[in-house]
Amino acid sequence: MDDEISGDDCGDFSFFKRKLQESRKFEDTIQIQLNKANNDPQKCRSIWESIQDASQSRKRQILRCVDYYEPMIMHLQLLALADPPTSTTRDALKQLQLRRSELDLLRTELTVEDIVQQNTLKVFKRKCSSFHPAHITPNPSGSPLLPKDQV
Repeated sequence: MDDEISGDDCGDFSFFKRKLQESRKFEDTIQIQLNKANNDPQKCRSIWESIQDASQSRKRQILRCVDYYEPMIMHLQLLALADPPTSTTRDALKQLQLRRSELDLLRTELTVEDIVQQNTLKVFKRKCSSFHPAHITPNPSGSPLLPKDQV
């Protein structure tokens, strides 16, 4: 993502989701970019680096938001367990359900990101066969893209 999202921005899930979708537009145009590269190793390297930068940025943003939600959920759980129940505990329960749902959606975005990476990698390998990064296989995290220092 061009604009780094702060932890405070994670609280607005709709905003975050829009930014994520905007960032994925790069992958929507990858076929066109690769066609223009015409299997030129230098152009392919540049595209490869852009693919990695975009993917790593999105994953970093998603994980930052996961880290934002987890302590909030723990705090809401403590409020919701207060005895006797009050309007504050009822509000905390509502917020807890909402934040858990948003956290689940964020975790789903990590899966979506892996799928986007796999599809992008397939197209890249087909269109830029002249460019051979050191390893173009999944890394231990399951992501098919490598850290920049391994290219």
